Amino acid sequence: MRDIPEESGGFLHVAGMSFEIDVSVQSGCVADDDGMCIDIKGERRVKNAMVGEEPIDPGRIYKIAGADYVLLNNGGGQTAFDGAKVIQDDFMIDSQALIEYLKNTLSGSISSEYADPYGQGRIVITGSSD
Repeated sequence: MRDIPEESGGFLHVAGMSFEIDVSVQSGCVADDDGMCIDIKGERRVKNAMVGEEPIDPGRIYKIAGADYVLLNNGGGQTAFDGAKVIQDDFMIDSQALIEYLKNTLSGSISSEYADPYGQGRIVITGSSD
């Protein structure tokens, strides 16, 4: 999230939750010499984080799924998941997961709910003049 509004290969996409990124707030990510985020200083630019209809609880432990690039290998400098308990690793590569989802969940047909190239409103960028 630290590179927004610029493009970022490590940008996290979500399902089952939503949040806003206020780009008028400068990223508070403090990175080490390798580009790994080691701290957050100042005002948070990610706001209104919700899991389902409930505000995210910083004291709660959530189960998540994602690509090992981010979750296990700190892709894009993401270190938020360091030390997290891995329940299952090497399930399938992300492209295979997408193929399985298309075949088994969507029956091979992408419906209109996926038509908007800007997504379904789970991630909202605010504070931009664009």
